[in-house]
Amino acid sequence: MDGTLVSRPYAGRLKSNEHAMVVDMTKSLVTPANILLTLKENNENNVTKIKQVYNVRYAYKRSLRESGIEKEQLMQTRLNFSNMSSCASSSSELFIQQEFDVILNHFKEVDW
Repeated sequence: MDGTLVSRPYAGRLKSNEHAMVVDMTKSLVTPANILLTLKENNENNVTKIKQVYNVRYAYKRSLRESGIEKEQLMQTRLNFSNMSSCASSSSELFIQQEFDVILNHFKEVDW
C-alpha cells in the first residue's frame, strides 16, 4: 500500500468480506488476536489494527444484545411446550421440560 495511506483510518477499514469473516470467527469464539492473524494471512497488504477487530466484535455482540431474538424464541418455545405438556405428563416429556429449564437458565446467566 502507498506509504501515505498507511497511517490513515481508511487504510485499516475492513472490507465487507473481511467484516463477515470477523463476525463468523467471533461466533466460533476465536480470539481477536487470531482473527487479526487470519485477516493478515489472507491479505498481505492488510493494515488492519486489533482495535478494528475489537470494534467489529463489539458491534456484533451489541446487535445480539439489542435484538435478543434467540432468547425470545427460546422463551416462546418453552411456553408452547409447557402448554402442550400440561395435557400429558409422561416421564420423557418431563425430562424435556427440565432440559428447557436448564437451557433457559443458561440464557439468564449470559450478559446480553
